Amino acid sequence: MSLISLDPVFHHDRYTDAVVKELIAYLKDVLFDPINDILEVNQVRLNQEQEEKKHSALWSALMAGLIWYTDGVFTGAFNAAISRELRALGARKTAAGFALAHGEIPLPLRAAINLSSQRSEQVHQALITTLTAIALYAKDAPTGIPLINTVDNIVDELQEQFTETVAKTDKLPSVPKLPTGERDEMARTLETATSEAIRNFTVTQAQDLRAKVRENILEGARIDRLAKIVESQQGVAQRRAKGIAEFQVAHLIATFREVTAGNIGASRYVWVTQHDERVRDDHRQLDGKTFTWDNPPITNRSTGARNHPGGDKNCRCVARPVLNLL
Repeated sequence: MSLISLDPVFHHDRYTDAVVKELIAYLKDVLFDPINDILEVNQVRLNQEQEEKKHSALWSALMAGLIWYTDGVFTGAFNAAISRELRALGARKTAAGFALAHGEIPLPLRAAINLSSQRSEQVHQALITTLTAIALYAKDAPTGIPLINTVDNIVDELQEQFTETVAKTDKLPSVPKLPTGERDEMARTLETATSEAIRNFTVTQAQDLRAKVRENILEGARIDRLAKIVESQQGVAQRRAKGIAEFQVAHLIATFREVTAGNIGASRYVWVTQHDERVRDDHRQLDGKTFTWDNPPITNRSTGARNHPGGDKNCRCVARPVLNLL
């Protein structure tokens, strides 16, 4: 009886990237497009007013939310033109901005201050209402994310890897294709788990954004800050989408390794790490050791969690199938 160890099936970045693309598209359609539309409508309205009638730099800045007036002081983002206009009005430069009594402000600018405040309130309220609706909608609504074809493409490539691995030894028969039932189950599992994860994240993200909008109201209701808040949250969303995709695709690949190894009679495998500084200590302890598919090792000693290679979050380890041949 001889013992052989096969090359592992690898997880390539392009597998995750295909799922990330779909998740980001979902977040854009469901969460970020609606709130960006509100901000863009406000900006378009402002641009139209500026085109209809030429206004001063200070008026435009007030309406855009770049400059605001509170407790007798103009504060915000001053440029040379705005500073000159304020000084011409008799405003006094202070550490906080430019001080000017309300009664000394020309009527057109007083109107701009009032209108800017009203619009700021409208925009903030529209965002809060929209984000509340998104949180309620995303909680139970189907995501409609089309992952079946994506999974099919991933499994096709994994099958090619596995076939090439087995072909390197002449002691094994031809590799059977993954049964349709098992393939469909993998696709359904990934699609269901991924949809649930991104749906839950969307609800949380909408609630977090709503809290930040309310916080912005308490800090002066500056419209110019809203775009930065949304932009920052988009970065958070993209990173989370990648994390969800990486975890779910890794789980899919771990399942594929186990199923295909069993199909050729490989009941055991050798745990192999990436042998670099990013390998966690618990996994480094498993490197080179042999385990069975029906009894995964402890991969997190603090929690007692058991997993096969790739089963832990962000795990890059792989399994080398081991067979006993007569």
